[in-house]
Amino acid sequence: MTTEWYYLVWPWIGFGAALVIVILLFCTDVLRMDMTKSRWRGPSWLAWLASAAYLIHNCEEYGIDMLGNLHQFPNTMVEMMSANPPEAFYMAVNISMFWIASPIAAKLGRKYKIVAMGMSGELFINALSHVAPLLGGTGYTAGTLTALIIFLPVSLWTFYACYGKNEGKFSFKVLAAIIGIAIVNHLILMASILLFKSGTIGTAVLVVFQIVNAALAVIMWMGADHIFSKGKR
Repeated sequence: MTTEWYYLVWPWIGFGAALVIVILLFCTDVLRMDMTKSRWRGPSWLAWLASAAYLIHNCEEYGIDMLGNLHQFPNTMVEMMSANPPEAFYMAVNISMFWIASPIAAKLGRKYKIVAMGMSGELFINALSHVAPLLGGTGYTAGTLTALIIFLPVSLWTFYACYGKNEGKFSFKVLAAIIGIAIVNHLILMASILLFKSGTIGTAVLVVFQIVNAALAVIMWMGADHIFSKGKR
């Protein structure tokens, strides 16, 4: 089956956006909110960093992986889950969550700081999903390299910089909530694949699942901010 050109091009468009974000992050102060402290400790700045990280990660999964394979992650899905979702599924997952929901969270994070923490949870849980095959004996899968050298450092640094008992940091209850939301998002993703595999839902519903999942992530991050920041603004 021939893969349409746009399924091959979209990760590279995202990579171009990532480069723009990286330049703004490290060469300007446009994405900084609090100029009195290091950019590395600003929730909104870190949220933009997480957005760029995921766009780069997409290029290893759907562009070219560490072994030189092109558009490899769909094949990984077949090998690991014996499921073969349509190409539209992969675009729906990544464009709705990482082209739309993630930048929205970074923007909202200037006012709703806990919302800015959302993507760090997604990076951390996704990194674990790539580490698991390594530990389980499956070995390298498309996306593992960027998960190890970008996702884990960025997410773990965000946890270190933004959570703790010191004044100005979020509580560990917030961290638990952010990680919990990421787990829920990943479970919804996996459930939709299994429902499609079993024939319970078709392609259209599978795609809608991913769009709703991205919207739900933002709603849950906003809910966490409302719960834990109540009375603090």
